[in-house]
Amino acid sequence: MENNKKKTAAGIGLTALGGFLVWKFWPRGPGEEPPVPGTATLRGYVYDKTTTQPISGIQVTMNGLSAVTTPGGFYELASVEATTYELVFSDPLGRYETLNYGAVDLPPDKVTTITVHLDLVSGIETGTLWGYVTDSATGGVVTGQSIQLYKGDVKVTFGRTDAAGRYQIDNIPEGQYTLFTESNIYEPHSESITISAGSQRKDLVLTPKAPDQGELMLEFPDSVKGRVGAIVTGVLWNYGPITITNTKLTIECSVPVTIEKGVWDDVSGTWQYFPAASQENLGTLISGEPRQLSYRITPTDYICHQWEEGYCIRKEFEDFSITLRAWGDNAPEVSKTILVDMLYVGDIEFSNFDVSVDGLTVRASIDAHLYGDYWFTTATYLFINGVPLHKYDPGITVLHNGEPSLYRGVNLGFTKYGTRDVHVDLYYTLPAPGTYEIGIGRWNTEPPEFVETVVVG
Repeated sequence: MENNKKKTAAGIGLTALGGFLVWKFWPRGPGEEPPVPGTATLRGYVYDKTTTQPISGIQVTMNGLSAVTTPGGFYELASVEATTYELVFSDPLGRYETLNYGAVDLPPDKVTTITVHLDLVSGIETGTLWGYVTDSATGGVVTGQSIQLYKGDVKVTFGRTDAAGRYQIDNIPEGQYTLFTESNIYEPHSESITISAGSQRKDLVLTPKAPDQGELMLEFPDSVKGRVGAIVTGVLWNYGPITITNTKLTIECSVPVTIEKGVWDDVSGTWQYFPAASQENLGTLISGEPRQLSYRITPTDYICHQWEEGYCIRKEFEDFSITLRAWGDNAPEVSKTILVDMLYVGDIEFSNFDVSVDGLTVRASIDAHLYGDYWFTTATYLFINGVPLHKYDPGITVLHNGEPSLYRGVNLGFTKYGTRDVHVDLYYTLPAPGTYEIGIGRWNTEPPEFVETVVVG
């Protein structure tokens, strides 16, 4: 504290901004928060005058501001106006005499510490509680165990067992209390007890806690969207106090799938996926360790809506679920179910088919309405006398909405989560004059959907 005061004094000549930075970023320990610049802080402790034990639940007031002492007897009124206050210490439970401390001057940019000792109310009867604390499993004594007495939510007093497992709490005002004790080794123990004048014994038998277990948590999204497959990425945490050994994870899906596990590539900054089994051993997870995981899950069953050159280029998949389960040798199982919305890739509607001729060049135009849940690409094929031209034929010129297409050939591009309207103009120079059937269709494996006969040349 003295060191902090010297450092604070060293900053008096700084500008307002500098003073704020000193206040904001000054290193401090528990209960050492400095006041906001220009304000004051009062803090201290309240003890029992006879036992010198800290007193909790004492009301500390000054000019309408108040604080209540903690189980350790500590209070603080932080960053208040720097002025003079009337300081009063009182006990809402009626155990201790009210102390009117008097006028206290709180200077700016300073922490004032006031510690007081209170007297029990005159004539109040007090008792002593003592006893031994033992271990239910071994029968041995329990040392260093804190035994606490509460009135409601207020911790009134406490004692601690010595090397013989014995505790003693003196000067307890008569009345009804809750006796409570807990530790990292033993289960919490709580019971009601009446304190009377004189001395009374209360022995306690504590139950050891079960051996520590690791605690796993799967942090993955509740749902994801998929097209041909779905990628699920998340974290498996060990947020328990101990290391978990032989950590295992399984993947269960509601439909037949293939599974690939992601391996992070620092060079490309992306996940690279490789075939994996539905169960794997992730090895050891130390306490607090997050293990990042990513999987690509691809259903093997689908409905094909468009084939092209022996490949299905437009598939429809059933929605499905993925359940991840994780556990370890010393950690219970946890699970996470992820719903996968397999988005339908959409369709096309044609209208307003028209054909015109200029010399040997024919123009076929049509309006295309694309719609779907997710993006998809589709081709509009030009047919000459019933024969589809390859969509990448360099002799085809295509305009989308009057502008040269960014997509090679007659590709209509894509739509995403909604609809898209495209007016398509296809230009093609025929080899010789004659009568031709000009058609447009969405499949190259079926006859054109629209056909018009024209005379060229």
